[in-house]
Amino acid sequence: MISATLFTTGVLVKKALLLLLLNLENVPEMKVYSDWLKDDKFKKDHSKDPSKKHLFTELDRLKKKYWEDWNGEYKVIDGVRKLLHPMIEDGSRELTPGEIKIAFDSIELQISRVRHMIEHEYSVIKNLHKASGVKYVVVRSYWFDRNGSKVKKFNKNLGAEDKITVNGEIPKSLLTQGKKEIDEMMWEYYKNEYGIS
Repeated sequence: MISATLFTTGVLVKKALLLLLLNLENVPEMKVYSDWLKDDKFKKDHSKDPSKKHLFTELDRLKKKYWEDWNGEYKVIDGVRKLLHPMIEDGSRELTPGEIKIAFDSIELQISRVRHMIEHEYSVIKNLHKASGVKYVVVRSYWFDRNGSKVKKFNKNLGAEDKITVNGEIPKSLLTQGKKEIDEMMWEYYKNEYGIS
């Protein structure tokens, strides 16, 4: 009796999943992904900034890849359907749900990193070199680690505070140069991480 109940429940669950998959675009989670992909949530329009053109090109490439993978290479719908009916027609191995999740988490992190490079915050801090007693002015920015957490990653030392300040202020041109160098560091780090030439 228990095995008949489990069998019936299993069939009902499989049918429910199959019906859900046939109309996947109406699933609320898909709308969330679609909205997330379309809305970069930038505070200002950076699209006309020539220094960020390569980043927008990369962002567009990743967004297209995300949708192509969703409906193509990773065959999410077909993959899940084949989990319900495990016979594989062409002999190739389909990705497991866990592998699919890892693949999408990975590209979501990559998209988040590119968005971060387009619009990120800088902080200007003063570090004391204890041995010499000299205070250095440092521009710093963050990165997303493999878990998607913000971590301190990029620093540009602008020099000793007493040598670079003018009337107690850091010259704007020096700050701009430091920020530009951090942007370049980020892009180089990103290209190295993802094997982009």
